[in-house]
Amino acid sequence: RHTIRDAMRILEQSGFISVERGGSGGPVITDTVLNKLSSLFLDAFKWRRPSLKEFSLARNELERVVFIHALRNMDDSDINALQENIKKAKELLKNNTVAFSENMKFHKLLAKASKNYLFVIVIEAVCTIHSDFFTKSSKEDVLSLSKRTVRAHQAVVDALAAGLREEALVLFEKHLNEVATTYYTSLDEEV
Repeated sequence: RHTIRDAMRILEQSGFISVERGGSGGPVITDTVLNKLSSLFLDAFKWRRPSLKEFSLARNELERVVFIHALRNMDDSDINALQENIKKAKELLKNNTVAFSENMKFHKLLAKASKNYLFVIVIEAVCTIHSDFFTKSSKEDVLSLSKRTVRAHQAVVDALAAGLREEALVLFEKHLNEVATTYYTSLDEEV
């Protein structure tokens, strides 16, 4: 036990895990690596200040590759998770609440469906930067974008559920381009 406690303490001090006391008194371990990597990625992004156009190009290319791998490797449980995600997003929108977190989770679920953990890490970082752009958008654009995003996600999942993989890819790429265009407009950047 002593060796395990020491190892957990070293991992916690290194920032790899967070240890909290659980309900039954034992430790609860939380993986913090993704959050740490995403924060570092965002810091690097802010330091270099690439344009929205550069970010959108990189995001679209990365997400397209991830989506192609998800198409090859996803199973029914992945499609069910995507459908459940959309259901939660729609519930938020019914209350005029922006569904940004659920919309980002949709992309993370696609990365998970790829069955490649490196894609999960990359998409987590991309979503962190996307969140930064999101916070700079005008309030009017945010709710409208959230609604359009949920509709686009629904169309993608409907195509996936029907086995129309090529159509799903086309719909997904169209969605990514529409999001970028909305940010260009909202943030007054050139397309």
